[in-house]
Amino acid sequence: MALADVPATTPSVYQALHDLPDGVVWELPAFRPDASESFVSQYQFWTTAHWTPLINGYSGNAPPAYLETQRILQTFPDDASIERLYDLRTRYIVVHGELHPPSERNQLLAQLQSRSELVRDGIYRDWIGTAQLFELRQRSR
Repeated sequence: MALADVPATTPSVYQALHDLPDGVVWELPAFRPDASESFVSQYQFWTTAHWTPLINGYSGNAPPAYLETQRILQTFPDDASIERLYDLRTRYIVVHGELHPPSERNQLLAQLQSRSELVRDGIYRDWIGTAQLFELRQRSR
């Protein structure tokens, strides 16, 4: 396996996360058995730029709750997956555009924009292209 080059500067999406109020982050695409581990390692590396919790991090152990979260979030952004994100205290969702096939990306972004719980905070650079940052509106207490 070849080592990946790391950009000389922090991608702006991770600088934005650093500058925003703290909150749990979920990065997409996620949990794809065909390729997700390579994405997840990149996501985990870039947490060093913002130091906030990441839903789709990994280690040598996958507890049952993590596997259940994967199952529930497969259908994002349906009601059950949004509820799970609330349960996990998620605040930010990063959609890495170039890591999605174009038709899948466009459909996902349209679905996200139709959810009143999600607010797009902007379009930023990531390590390969663009990423859109969404905030999950916090519930009133």
